[in-house]
Amino acid sequence: MKLKNKRKEDEKTTKLCIIGEDIRQYEFLISGIAEEYGKDFHVDNLALYDADKEKKVIMARWTERFLRHRNYRTKLTVGSDVGEAISDSDFVITVNRAGGNESRRIDEHIAFKHGVVGAEQTGPGGTINAIRAIHLEMKYAKIAEHAAPDAWWINYTNPASFVAEALQRFTKIKSIGQCSLWPERMASIAWDFGLDYERIRDLFPRIKTVLFGSNQNLWVKEVYVDGRKVTKEWIKKLNMRERETKETYYGLNPADEKIALRNLLGMDTLWYILGSMFFAKCELDEWEKTGKSRSDYVIPLEKKHFEEASNPDIVDVSPSVWERSGVKNLQSALLEKKFGLKRPLTPSDLKEGYNLAAPSVMNAIINNTGENLVCQIQNRGAVDGIEDYMTQEVLCHIDKKGPHPLPVGEIPISVRGIVLSAAYWQSLTVEAAVEGSYDKALSALLNCPHIQHVDKFNVSKQILDEYLEVHKEHLPEFTSESGHYP
Repeated sequence: MKLKNKRKEDEKTTKLCIIGEDIRQYEFLISGIAEEYGKDFHVDNLALYDADKEKKVIMARWTERFLRHRNYRTKLTVGSDVGEAISDSDFVITVNRAGGNESRRIDEHIAFKHGVVGAEQTGPGGTINAIRAIHLEMKYAKIAEHAAPDAWWINYTNPASFVAEALQRFTKIKSIGQCSLWPERMASIAWDFGLDYERIRDLFPRIKTVLFGSNQNLWVKEVYVDGRKVTKEWIKKLNMRERETKETYYGLNPADEKIALRNLLGMDTLWYILGSMFFAKCELDEWEKTGKSRSDYVIPLEKKHFEEASNPDIVDVSPSVWERSGVKNLQSALLEKKFGLKRPLTPSDLKEGYNLAAPSVMNAIINNTGENLVCQIQNRGAVDGIEDYMTQEVLCHIDKKGPHPLPVGEIPISVRGIVLSAAYWQSLTVEAAVEGSYDKALSALLNCPHIQHVDKFNVSKQILDEYLEVHKEHLPEFTSESGHYP
């Protein structure tokens, strides 16, 4: 691929292949490419592929309408063969959901039945989802090694850092993992410090976050705004905002728990860790009352997504995609006032970062910008105490040669045990998926920090055995040297 600062007619065209059916990620991604970065780089050839032919056609027709309405011209192809879709691509972006949301529902219900919390990216549900996803993505990646050996592979498939580590360790493709969190988090930091900005992407050079971990075990060590270290001040502002929030979790306000943990550690972390530490009982009680999990809410919404995307009158992000992102009414949401934000909200502010994460990386590589962006990449010495082959989510300097992880240094002693157990949970899950190793899958569950149970070994084994039986068609063949399976 010829890198350029401005597109000219005689320069090499750029081909992007998108694989998968997660329509929420997909619609926001397309909007980011066309609206946020349409003047920075151009996708001349857009190839779509998914094993579900009906969903693939719906997504293609929505894409054609969306792009035509914005006068964004590209050659749009819908591949019946994944090799043809990937062939000669400059970028491949995956938004897969191996087994679909029905598999996610089964994962969550089995875990709850055994008294353990675990969604698509946490606990036992996250473990088996990762194994399914890796099994699928490895097949596509092996095709790409020959069909598009120079392509950059940007992974959105969850759990993202698990898939990223599998691709980075066990394939020859140039792979980058992406999570949508950090563009959104940068906006909230800007609001806390009253920064003037028009676009969230304008904040990338102004806000620096020193962070480490995986996408479900992520810790913020330091924050800098316009070159000034503001970590302690930011924690105070977060706590102040937390006390004023009216949001609840299963009828409870988690502000006190979040504030207590931040003050104890001097850092911020993701809700996934806090939720499993403080509110597992609430989730289990809700399951006992209703017999439903998060997936029971998501599945009908996904059906609604595709019904709306099929509507020829819809030329924007589908309304239910906004709803899935917590925006029940877009126009009402845009009228809300955000603490510290000096301008009205725009739709871009509410897209969960999916419109910025992958497109920002594409732009940095194509235009050799040298921006610092958060990526999931092999550690390479960035985080002390983490093996080099392990994938961490860290700030990276990105140029035409791809991402280069920036130094994080030592993991604070207060969270070192949690971080290391999560890192080995991830790596053991990856190896279990690649090798078909039952023993490593069980070991992964034993290292998972989200699984809290007095009989962790036996419960983990029971859950794993049920998963392997019910999900056979989406998994590799498993063997055991220890005799624990089958």
